[in-house]
Amino acid sequence: KLMLTEAQKRDVFNINLNKAKRIEALHAEKGKDKKALGAQRKAIEHESDAELKRILSTEQYEKWIKLKAEKKKHKKENCFD
Repeated sequence: KLMLTEAQKRDVFNINLNKAKRIEALHAEKGKDKKALGAQRKAIEHESDAELKRILSTEQYEKWIKLKAEKKKHKKENCFD
């Protein structure tokens, strides 16, 4: 959908893998306040978004943001099914 180059595919994969590992490590920390975990998760998401913005073209990044919003909306709509 984003028409990524081979280099972009590699970079996006690494960004997403790093994000997943960091979020997994957060959830492994027992006894942490849920609010604090949420704030840390948002910070990780923000950092990943900034990295993606750096490697994607403007058009690709805008399309990615749109796809991300659609996915979030779809998830919310189907949350109670």
